[in-house]
Amino acid sequence: MNQAVLNVIAEMEAVFEKAGEDFAFENIYNEMISDDNYADEEVPYERAEADWNEITGIMNRFYQTCRESGEMDDFSFVFAVYCNFYIRKGFYLRMGVEAFEQKGDWFAQDQEYSECLRCLWKGIRDQKYIWFERALERKRVPVAAMYLFVRQAAEFSQAITEGKTPDEKQEAAMWERYESLPVDYREYALGEGNAHREAPNLAADDNWLPYINFCSAKEYLISYILMYYREILGKFGLDPQQMDDTEVYSALIAKFQIPQMGDFFVRSGRKWNRKIDPKSGKSIEQLCDFTSRLISMMCEAYGAYDQTYMPFTIFFEKLHALNNRNILGAEAECVSFCESMTIPDRQDAPGLRNMYLNIPVVLSEQITARFFLSRYDLFRKNRQLEQQLAENKRLSREKQDMMDHYAHSWKHISYPMTVKRVAEELSRTNLPLANRLFKAYNSERTLQGGLQILQYSISDQPDAVRDAFRQGFYCVGAQVGKSIRQVMEESVDLVLFKVLMEEADGSRKISRCRANLQKQHSLEALREQYIRCYIQGEGRQESVLDWFDANVFPMEVSVDALWQEIRVKEDDFSDFQLSELFVELFTNVLTHGTDWCRISLESGEQSMDICVANAPGEENHGTRMGLKTLGAIVDKINYGAELVGITSGISADNVYGVRIAFDRRIIYRRGRR
Repeated sequence: MNQAVLNVIAEMEAVFEKAGEDFAFENIYNEMISDDNYADEEVPYERAEADWNEITGIMNRFYQTCRESGEMDDFSFVFAVYCNFYIRKGFYLRMGVEAFEQKGDWFAQDQEYSECLRCLWKGIRDQKYIWFERALERKRVPVAAMYLFVRQAAEFSQAITEGKTPDEKQEAAMWERYESLPVDYREYALGEGNAHREAPNLAADDNWLPYINFCSAKEYLISYILMYYREILGKFGLDPQQMDDTEVYSALIAKFQIPQMGDFFVRSGRKWNRKIDPKSGKSIEQLCDFTSRLISMMCEAYGAYDQTYMPFTIFFEKLHALNNRNILGAEAECVSFCESMTIPDRQDAPGLRNMYLNIPVVLSEQITARFFLSRYDLFRKNRQLEQQLAENKRLSREKQDMMDHYAHSWKHISYPMTVKRVAEELSRTNLPLANRLFKAYNSERTLQGGLQILQYSISDQPDAVRDAFRQGFYCVGAQVGKSIRQVMEESVDLVLFKVLMEEADGSRKISRCRANLQKQHSLEALREQYIRCYIQGEGRQESVLDWFDANVFPMEVSVDALWQEIRVKEDDFSDFQLSELFVELFTNVLTHGTDWCRISLESGEQSMDICVANAPGEENHGTRMGLKTLGAIVDKINYGAELVGITSGISADNVYGVRIAFDRRIIYRRGRR
């Protein structure tokens, strides 16, 4: 806390210390106890008024200093202490609550700031925490936020003590409030820092403002018991540090010289224990009676009743309070924050006024400082994860928007089918130029399909690829669209064009296809025949699949009844993806195959399968990257179905096989045609 704040509070406390010395009283031990309780009638009204005027003068000077330096948060903190002093020290009982607002330069200047201070005063005066919220609405003074945080922390801790699950939103709001506080305010609120004062006496805590005391009421009771126990033994001339546990009872009996007290203690104790009823007040009455008689006997035996009665009484009172909590099964309760409380009117109870001001907030023994701050660490980690998730979503949305933009733009500037038709016409007169157009067609078609798969894959909808693929099929029985065999035909045609027309594709993979094919055929002869039949259209009678079977190497194709019913929407997402799939499969066949190939489209109860088998050559050492990529796409298509998208391997008789399984419900669609 700012040293200037500590200095000005020390000035005010010096005034109270002088009054305490002037009006000290003698206790039962003949000790002089200072008394700065201005509610006490022994303090003249004139002295109370004079001291408060002096306190207000200190505040006025500090207010002017803070206005000049701009450190008004410091003044707000001291002002809250000033308000608490007015109530704690009993000034309001001698001078009235209304007299408070009649003093102080701060109420006559800066209207907005003075309204904030009035809200602070009303919140402290009435214990209505809505006033601290209103103070924050006018000025973001940290002391108002600290009041609200301490209250939120008390309510949070009370919920845990009662076995309730804390509300996540309320807990988050509490920690956000905590983070809004300056570091020194955080420390003070948690009972730490240079401004905090240790409080060995719960009823006489001399801290200025509310804070969270992590020493539970049970711990205070235990410390009191030990304190009075040692005091009693000390009066009897016994040193507990020099005695074993078993020696204390014997020493006391010998000191009293009344052995019969032991018998009384045992008999009365047993009688009291038998009659204990936690739901009845009689057990408490019996305990009090038993304790009172025991105290009287011990004091009379010692022969100094007036000196020993108070320590004995307090000792057993604390012991009884601790024991009674255990009997009733109740935990030490948190000092609650109550709305609409009236200022305590007992002039002889400064401790009661202290509790009214919620100094300190004592928690249950369940709520330790370590536990409390561990919840804050958990809150920060969860918030960090939420922020990272939100950032990931933002980036994903940004990527999605960008992909949607380019996919939309490409759709309107790319016409692969038009390019293909022009290339076919041009091939009759200028084959080299037509080949270039065919290459552009292949590139555009591949890019178009790739953009779409990227567009769906990076969306925040995991089922986007599946839904887009499913929409690319007509319901069975439709008379429009492509058959699956047509899709295969176009794919084989595309592969042959890439392989046989060198200008169309110079990639490493296609070059390997050419090298493998050249082991058995004259590429020049195959190229001339392909151009004549499928580019120039001369004598074209058989399908590309049949031409492949007759001229490249034997290919067996079988399509079962269900697959024959499938109709694919032309130039749709599913058309592109199936085409890319068949292109990859046929390219692999040409790259690694030698003698034969078998392609079968099979349907089962749950899947529609594409199976490819061929005899691999000696150098069948592919990277499998193509199949891996296909597998990822097929898995996205099958999202939600328990299917293995792609399986592959070489059998014992040296047959390489690949099976691609699609969820049947996606491809085989029934419904209105």
